[in-house]
Amino acid sequence: MDRVLRVVILAPHPHTQGAVPRIAAWLATALTESGWRVDVWPWGKRADDEHTLKKLASRTTDVFRIARRLREAGGTDVLVVKSGLDWKSVTRDMLLVTVVRRHASTIILQPHGSQAERLCGSGNRIFKLAVARLLRHIDGVFLLSSEEVEAVTAFSPNTQAFLVRNPYDPACLKSTPVEIRDDQYRVLFVGRMVREKGVLELVAAAADSDGRGALSISFVGDGPAVAEAQTLADRLGLSDFVEFCGLADAGALRKAYLSAQVLALPSYSEGFPTVISEAMGFGLPVVCTRIRGAADYLVDGINALFVQPKDVTGLRHALISLRDDPALRRRIGTANLEGVKAFDPSLVANHYKECIERTRDLQVRVGGVKRDECR
Repeated sequence: MDRVLRVVILAPHPHTQGAVPRIAAWLATALTESGWRVDVWPWGKRADDEHTLKKLASRTTDVFRIARRLREAGGTDVLVVKSGLDWKSVTRDMLLVTVVRRHASTIILQPHGSQAERLCGSGNRIFKLAVARLLRHIDGVFLLSSEEVEAVTAFSPNTQAFLVRNPYDPACLKSTPVEIRDDQYRVLFVGRMVREKGVLELVAAAADSDGRGALSISFVGDGPAVAEAQTLADRLGLSDFVEFCGLADAGALRKAYLSAQVLALPSYSEGFPTVISEAMGFGLPVVCTRIRGAADYLVDGINALFVQPKDVTGLRHALISLRDDPALRRRIGTANLEGVKAFDPSLVANHYKECIERTRDLQVRVGGVKRDECR
């Protein structure tokens, strides 16, 4: 019989932008249903427009608040820290593990945002030293792509790195397959509007270059690249074909998926964003770059059409291929309805449990060396 473990997951506040709060909630529910005792404690960003001084004060307060809660609760078997691999996160996480180490038997770091490439190459020496110190003070790292696992393992061979996937519950948007409509074709982008998501390339790909009309694209999301994308669309004469919808609540997002025939996500760097799972749950084909988690979980021609980052011509060709071939759209969409089942929260939770148990077993076998280093 599995040991009943007490788990605390630290995740961003539920009202902030991003999918991580929902992911943490789905995971916690599934782990609880499997028999473990799980709580999600909010920490980090409280609002999307926080000022620097407020961030500094609130993050420091978070660390000591969490330490106090853990002490009052008698500690926890496992502390899962959902965070990132950037300077601010690493600095905060180092303070956290130093303060809470005695109250958590096992500490697992789970970076979101696919930032492990920062550990490659010869630059950022001071940052790498900080990351190396943080990794020595934790017991394991959960990562969302095999490429990130390889990067972290190469950087820190003694770190126990595990490949996991984000859960997805289609019920959150009441996902239903899209009826294939041959009389219209709309491309959907969902995500933060930043250059790194390939939004400018996607606008450029909409232009009429084959004499058959421009592609219609809806952008759902907000971010610093909105104005630049709008300017590009105007310059290319695409104002009637490209719409910028801004942020969307669950109802509006569901409507956007139901109105689209394909999801496009030509990111330069990406883990495995929830928007891909969402699109799969709606039976949509996906056009994306072959990077990180997409390379792990999607098969070219089966679940998606892969394109190279920053390749406008290749991106447009893939989108046109799906526009001109409803049978291909239907075939990929059907495969995605089946493929999204792999992200069912109960399946993901079982894999998390296996990885957590392996992390704890490894701690026992190495005789608590990491724990001693932290004192």
